Amino acid sequence: LTRGLTTRTSRFLAAFVAGNLAMAVLFLSGAGWFVHYTHHTLYAAWVGAVAPFLPGEFIKVVVAAGVYSTLSRAARI
Repeated sequence: LTRGLTTRTSRFLAAFVAGNLAMAVLFLSGAGWFVHYTHHTLYAAWVGAVAPFLPGEFIKVVVAAGVYSTLSRAARI
């Protein structure tokens, strides 16, 4: 996914978009699991299992995108 996006955007933006898409898939599957096994509502899954972790995940994706863009640029030089 990142390689396909780098032809149209910067390396950082491509890695940022790919990281956020992966994070969304993981959080959706985790919230689905939480709702299924605990019989809670979707709102309860959002409040208890997703929302508390979003700020840290956002920071992690930004750092990972920065590292990826820096290392891929260094490998080309």
